[in-house]
Amino acid sequence: DGDLDLVVVNLEEPVFIYRNQSQDGTRALVQLKSSKAAPQGTGATITVEAGGMKQTRQLTPMRGYLARHEPVAHFALGKAQ
Repeated sequence: DGDLDLVVVNLEEPVFIYRNQSQDGTRALVQLKSSKAAPQGTGATITVEAGGMKQTRQLTPMRGYLARHEPVAHFALGKAQ
């Protein structure tokens, strides 16, 4: 459905899946173009201002040993455009 869900893998325990059941709200997805110095924008800081709020994310697709996710920054905007 396009909403972010959360999957938690626990050592020697079942996997937990937390589903995002929200039906409203907007979001912004930011994917940066690559350069030789920073492939897929790794290490870039992205700031979004909407609805009187400011959100900042640093693009770090690495999450540990052999763990990686897509190089896209997700911002929840609620009712703001």
